[in-house]
Amino acid sequence: MMSPKTILNNLWILIPAIPFYLAVSKFLENIPVMDDFDMPLRYCMEFQKAGWWTKCSMFFGQYGEHRLIPSKILYLAYYYLTGTFNFRIVGIIGDLQLLGVALVSIHFLRKYSKYWQFLSFIWLLLIFDLNTFENGCMCMNAVGNYGQVGFFFFTLYLYDLDKRWIPLAVFVQLLCAFSNGNGMLAMLIIPFFCWSKGENNKIIVSSIVGAACITLNFSFFHVDSLPTALPFDFSRTITYFIRMAGAHFDFDNSFWIGIIVLALLVYLVYTMPKKPWEWEDAGIICILLFVVGTMFLAAYFRGNTSDAQFQTSRYLIYPQLMIACIIFFLFKKFKNKSWQTGGMAGLLLIMLPAYNHNHQFGEMGFKRTQFKAITRRYWHPHPDKAAQICREACEKGVYCLDENR
Repeated sequence: MMSPKTILNNLWILIPAIPFYLAVSKFLENIPVMDDFDMPLRYCMEFQKAGWWTKCSMFFGQYGEHRLIPSKILYLAYYYLTGTFNFRIVGIIGDLQLLGVALVSIHFLRKYSKYWQFLSFIWLLLIFDLNTFENGCMCMNAVGNYGQVGFFFFTLYLYDLDKRWIPLAVFVQLLCAFSNGNGMLAMLIIPFFCWSKGENNKIIVSSIVGAACITLNFSFFHVDSLPTALPFDFSRTITYFIRMAGAHFDFDNSFWIGIIVLALLVYLVYTMPKKPWEWEDAGIICILLFVVGTMFLAAYFRGNTSDAQFQTSRYLIYPQLMIACIIFFLFKKFKNKSWQTGGMAGLLLIMLPAYNHNHQFGEMGFKRTQFKAITRRYWHPHPDKAAQICREACEKGVYCLDENR
């Protein structure tokens, strides 16, 4: 653990978070956007009316193809504690989960590299990039999408501590499993992380929990067919994945940038020790596995649709974390002082302009979302359905849309 003095001396690392949270504070409205009408607003009201058996079914049931259990806990907690719902407050809570991701990242970087301050600053440029505005300015996305990343990082962190933290690690692993669809991928990676550390008790516990979660998830699972779904096409899927990998730097040239980024990734993976027990930085390797695996899942499930967009804002946190991992492993290749100094200068010349450009793009995204939320009567695929939800919410004193425009 870092001492208070070390923390104070290194607060500058958190500078990239400031513009992100200023944008959240300025543009996030107490107005539902798209799925926010259904989950959480309609969900909380229907949950309150339901009987105990139906409540259990609703709590563990799917929304689309996701369980969203931690999200439901937060929504219901706020709803029952206040008797109302505030999309701005709950959305800010969701956005604050990125601070947890940042702090766990700093923990592993400090553990694995003597240049952890510089690498942490670069990582935070990527974590708090405004490219992900679709999460930052929508309540459900902020809570669920940032939450999935946050719970995975926090689970790794807890299993990285001594064995007295295992009970809490198990609890957070359960939340991680049912945060979003890629929680099942996390259930495979977390035991792998424990195995790489060679701690048998953690391997056994995390494996049992992971296997149980996967079994429970798919025992009561139904597949939702998207109306825009297309037959699987390998070339389309790969193209989506490559462009997603390069989207952080430039949307227009994302395919060629993606090839360069992925070529670097292949090179670094090839030069890693082949035996996991020889890994000195298993935490970063497991983060890399999780984010690249999630990108493949997104390319498979979202890339084969007629409206597929490789630069979809709510998914960009994953290629950005992939780039962060690549930078970490690439920096390890710089063995002498001159190479390390040159590497720092080169990375700053690339990452700072990218952060600045994406800040401008992301801020426009925040502004567009805010404008649409305020000016569209009901920003929902089925406005009549959204209108009915809002009428019921206002009649119950839970939430009145017109009071927040």
